[in-house]
Amino acid sequence: MRMPIAYAINNEYTKPLMAQLIALYEHAHEDTIYDIYILSYKLENSNKELIDHLVKELNNEASVIFLDLNDQEYHAIPQVGIWPREVNFRALLPRMLPDMNCILYLDADTLVLEDLSHLLQIPLVNHPYAAVCDVAAQHQNMRRIAVVEQDYRSVEIVDSFGYINSGVLLMNLDFWRDHRWSELFFEILHKTKHLEPAIFPDQDVLNYLAIRDGINRIYYLPTTYNNLFLHMMCNTHNNRIYMGEIRNTGEFMERAEMFKRNRDVDRESSSLLHDRVSIIHFCSWKPWSAKRGSDHFVPLFTPYAQRVGLDIPPMEFPKLKTLVGKVKDTLRPKHLFRKYKKEKLAILSIFFLGVITGYCLTMF
Repeated sequence: MRMPIAYAINNEYTKPLMAQLIALYEHAHEDTIYDIYILSYKLENSNKELIDHLVKELNNEASVIFLDLNDQEYHAIPQVGIWPREVNFRALLPRMLPDMNCILYLDADTLVLEDLSHLLQIPLVNHPYAAVCDVAAQHQNMRRIAVVEQDYRSVEIVDSFGYINSGVLLMNLDFWRDHRWSELFFEILHKTKHLEPAIFPDQDVLNYLAIRDGINRIYYLPTTYNNLFLHMMCNTHNNRIYMGEIRNTGEFMERAEMFKRNRDVDRESSSLLHDRVSIIHFCSWKPWSAKRGSDHFVPLFTPYAQRVGLDIPPMEFPKLKTLVGKVKDTLRPKHLFRKYKKEKLAILSIFFLGVITGYCLTMF
């Protein structure tokens, strides 16, 4: 079975992607052929050759197609907060692949540990995409976007729907084209790019679009398809999660979070892997970054990194001076007042009420 998978990268992500491609192909079934589509802007030819050569080495029947953005296409994408424009490239796939019905989009900081071809069996039909609930729902950003759009049809579900993480996205390209989702995606990005604090560009807009008419159109995948860095793989053997083996409070909390994120998953779907970690999403703690915050996934990722010459540096701990500076900055009166505005007003009100009461008592 042939399956298309898309990534969006820049030159710096060439080797991390190559390490992940090794894991992708080596965990594929014998009859699975992954065709790789790479969205990029000014990706150097030498890096394209490295990727193409590796894929041919891993599976000589597979193909690599580079979807290059030109200057006009790249600069038409708004810059939102600290996020690079590359995070929004996925919204161009319906237009760049006009004859394709469905594609799996993966962030370039994921690691695949199972065959994924069965995902093509998911009946998306009226669903724009299939994805996994995030560990931290950004419902407040949904409200902010709805206010900017002045479209309040989502008011009944905006605070309760399962907010997804966009790092693993099975995209129904037909739905996107039929409902002009690409155009709407970039229109909303332009309208919200100046919001402070900045939204999570691609992720927030994708969530909002799926509920904007008051109907939740998301198809939910189990957490095993987007195992985030906060969701450590405790109690797993050969990628299998043994739900009955809870040995401590930490594992209990982890399982509770897992069930919470899975509350909207169709448990009757026999094709989905509910108890096997299929995709790890390194998110903010990438094994190849010295500022990763944890070495938990380094032993798992290192063998793939070594095969492509990707260095895994020692983890850097924040310097005491930096930490002290951050604490001092946080404790500045203007920052404290901004962060705890309501609390400060309440305290000041109580204080002045006490002063006035004390003054009145001394008068009698």
